[in-house]
Amino acid sequence: MSDDSFTVVPVPLQRVASDEIIIHQEPRISANKLAEYVVSDPSRQKAIIREAKFAKKVMIVRYKKARKFIPHAFNSNSLDIDKLVRRAEEIEREEALSDWQKTDNANSALVLKAIAALAPDLTWENARVIHLRIGGLEIAGVKVSVEPELVFSFEHRKIAKVGAIILNTAKGDEKSLARRNGAYCVGDYLSSLLFQTLLAKLNRIGVPLNSKCYAVDVFREKIYTAPANYKILNRHLEAACEFIALRWPEIEQRG
Repeated sequence: MSDDSFTVVPVPLQRVASDEIIIHQEPRISANKLAEYVVSDPSRQKAIIREAKFAKKVMIVRYKKARKFIPHAFNSNSLDIDKLVRRAEEIEREEALSDWQKTDNANSALVLKAIAALAPDLTWENARVIHLRIGGLEIAGVKVSVEPELVFSFEHRKIAKVGAIILNTAKGDEKSLARRNGAYCVGDYLSSLLFQTLLAKLNRIGVPLNSKCYAVDVFREKIYTAPANYKILNRHLEAACEFIALRWPEIEQRG
């Protein structure tokens, strides 16, 4: 690539291999998994590629009720703590039709309460919600999907700006955004991918402000913002995607 920005791309082509698995013929990965890939050891990197190439046809979206509610808790300067807590309590009282739904309801409530605790550190001024699906980027031949839970616009020093929130709802310290390999951690790479997506996708609305590109590690109640020196992270992400694209054809379904 000749510059430090990435390209917006459509959804990649895919082929159904069975009732349970979709084989993606072209390299593709989610932003969360790419951020994890950059700091992982070779064994985990291979597993990440395999999971992306041989994807489950039916993906159960965890914490869907919590994710869906985030834009509804938005106000012009932050997230509404009372709305988040109230919705969490409503979900806790909802009747579950299965054990899975009962567990997911409990976890969705936990997510909203954790975000409520973090809300004072998720701030902006006189902002408005942007209701659209961001899409993704292409990095060194790999299609990267970036799906923030919230996108917003505001004015900063009389310049139109945009920001967003993307969540990591994985439990367990092994899924923490604090994991690192060198100077940068998973949270740095995830927030930087968010920044680059807004830069590519919403440039007609405003320029992303790195300090308002939030990657939230929900269950560890930690917030990361896009580093100002994103060009260094871009080079790391590009190198990772080059390697993913190179290995993609040789990765087999059986581990």
